[in-house]
Amino acid sequence: MTEMILLVLGVLYVAVGLRAVIDPEFIGDIMADFNQSPGLTYLTGTLVAIACMPLLLYHNEWGSAKQGVASFILWAGLIKGLSFIAFPRVLFGIWDVMFPHGKIARLLGVVVLVLGAALIWWART
Repeated sequence: MTEMILLVLGVLYVAVGLRAVIDPEFIGDIMADFNQSPGLTYLTGTLVAIACMPLLLYHNEWGSAKQGVASFILWAGLIKGLSFIAFPRVLFGIWDVMFPHGKIARLLGVVVLVLGAALIWWART
């Protein structure tokens, strides 16, 4: 199960990273949409929490590095999803401070792309 989680997350990260590298304004557009749409923010938070919670019920394992990384990412996803539901304005405030006007979106995309590729490689080894 650990390898499947790492592989799925890796593929998602590669896709998101590619999009950010190819079209860096896209990330800023997404955040602007989130910021102006409480319904979209709530729905996204709910879907992320629903995706992470059952996986954590069956995979909250920390016995090896792979298991720990997979569990950590799932916990981070659950916390992010619940945060989108409970206090989205705080998250948007943090985003605006850390990534003003999407200036480093392409760099962030490269980091996410490399992380995704590493997760895919690690899942397959």
